[in-house]
Amino acid sequence: MAVLLTFLALLLAALAAMRLYTVLAVHERRVVACWERLDTLLAQRNAHLSRLLDDMPAPVVEDRHADALRDLLERHERARRRGLMPDLVAAERDLRAVLETLPSQPSDHTTDAARRVDALQPALDEVAARYDAAVARYDRARRRPPARLLAPLFRFARYTPLFRDHDHDPGPQ
Repeated sequence: MAVLLTFLALLLAALAAMRLYTVLAVHERRVVACWERLDTLLAQRNAHLSRLLDDMPAPVVEDRHADALRDLLERHERARRRGLMPDLVAAERDLRAVLETLPSQPSDHTTDAARRVDALQPALDEVAARYDAAVARYDRARRRPPARLLAPLFRFARYTPLFRDHDHDPGPQ
């Protein structure tokens, strides 16, 4: 009888571990899907920004501002391609601050690239919010007591939110 109870206890523990694994895997897949969508939109926006800089006449943007924006775009792209979220967040904030200083009123110099950059911004904001929400749900699931022990065992990665507070990170990356 003791052997049967031990077997049942081990079976229940294995089923619970499988359930936790499935929950974590679903949450992780949602984070990855949101990141893939965000990455696509960021790449599109950065390509349009690069094209916009090439097409923009000198009176609209001074050379030093254009060079600074190009450097910022390169830094942003490098962080995006390498998946360095803290660097990407810093570059994104800097890029948005610079974009706000550019002329936003339609003029003779408004190009297709400028309209596309403006059109992509609301979609970027929405997808970034969805990504941050998915990361928050994944982190909550990962920090629950049984999952806290099993997540490192199954090598579930840690994800950094894009626009949430980065100073509070509950553990090593």
